[in-house]
Amino acid sequence: MAFRGMEIKLSPLTPVHVWSGDVLVVGYDIVVKDGDACIVDVNQLPTEVIEKVADDLAPLDRYADKVKCSRVLKLRSDLSSKLVYDISPWYVPASTLKGYIRTALLYKWLGERQDAMRLIEQAVKQDRRPIGSLLEDRLMRMRSPRVDVMQSLRIWETKAKAETAIVDIHVKRLPSLSSVAKVSAVALVGGELRYGIELTPFRPKVRGQTEELANAIKLLEKLPHLGVDHIREALRQFGCRLLENEIEQAKRHKKLAPYVEALEKWRSKYCKADEACVIARMGRMTGIYSKTVISIIREKMPDVYEMLLEKHFHKRHDFNTLKLVEIDGRQLGVGWCEICLT
Repeated sequence: MAFRGMEIKLSPLTPVHVWSGDVLVVGYDIVVKDGDACIVDVNQLPTEVIEKVADDLAPLDRYADKVKCSRVLKLRSDLSSKLVYDISPWYVPASTLKGYIRTALLYKWLGERQDAMRLIEQAVKQDRRPIGSLLEDRLMRMRSPRVDVMQSLRIWETKAKAETAIVDIHVKRLPSLSSVAKVSAVALVGGELRYGIELTPFRPKVRGQTEELANAIKLLEKLPHLGVDHIREALRQFGCRLLENEIEQAKRHKKLAPYVEALEKWRSKYCKADEACVIARMGRMTGIYSKTVISIIREKMPDVYEMLLEKHFHKRHDFNTLKLVEIDGRQLGVGWCEICLT
């Protein structure tokens, strides 16, 4: 059976940034017009402006009144960084969402395994490949024949009603909350993204089925057999764990009381078992917790967790800093969003 006609809705709770790979230069790619950020349409630059810029090497912002915009963005940055990381054309691509779901499923399945600590220990001892890759081999895929649980899940972009702005993401060192760095980026700050979702069992017609192929088919049928409710619950468990991690860090600082209040409000809303929507954290500068299953390693094997910090994260940037954006006078973490599966 295939689940068709399902839909995922994603709405940002705080600015979400998925990098396109392009960097915009303030004064050339970006000029300020009427208080907004104008992304210069280079294909419609007047000849006279091109000649003046070529002759004087002057920035385009001197001729802002003659420049046409390919996009107009709200401006929540002082643009002092001079470089702005542009956002993906799909804002949050389906591939990014699918990767996040993959991590959430791995987190849930690993948490349900009685032999989880043994699997983690075996993965830690294997230095040739990333730990996450080795855990996925045990729970989500086979290498021969090459199959993967996520082959059964298709996600594609359908509609986008997006509100974007240039924001400053501040990296604050703990516990002092002193500024370490500032990154300017185009971020999704409002609106709603919609995706189609389909779960299709894998049923190949073959003769002389081998044990390996039988195991592969069993693996591929795992996800669609469990269904969308299972995916929602995996997302809920993973997202609520991310909330708990962030609350643990932020609550130690009085200046972040408004952020803790927001996190607690989200926990009350999204961590209920019967809630149709869940909280998630995606995009750039959201930290290692949102991209890996290291939280469960911390929970089940704290000694191994400490060892991993020393071995692989010796600078501990993700563990001794918070990435914050300022919204209405409050400092809030970047990348939080609501996901609804309907």
